[in-house]
Amino acid sequence: KNDIGVILVNSNEAQRDSDDSFEAMKQYAKDQGYNWYYVVDQKNALADAFGATRTPENFLFNKEGKLVYHGAIDDNPDEAGVTRKHLKEAVDEMLNGKEVSVKTSRSVGCMIKRTK
Repeated sequence: KNDIGVILVNSNEAQRDSDDSFEAMKQYAKDQGYNWYYVVDQKNALADAFGATRTPENFLFNKEGKLVYHGAIDDNPDEAGVTRKHLKEAVDEMLNGKEVSVKTSRSVGCMIKRTK
């Protein structure tokens, strides 16, 4: 078993869209079968600290806390068109003790809905 911690962070301003509310977030996580931490980023504090601008945007850290990958889940928003699974490849390389070969990729999701 690999010991990997996963935290999903919702940095969208919850008052703008009911789909981004805490209740909707909890239901979405339950519907998806997530068994990870799923947290609300109050006032975009985490997004600002990491420099996140889009959702989804991924940050992968090794066991020493070093950022080893930042970017998209894969290379295409359309699942049928995916040819590279950037995040999966980075996780696999890290778990196999290899240096992550692709350290960054461009996240193409929606802009984070920021608090005013």
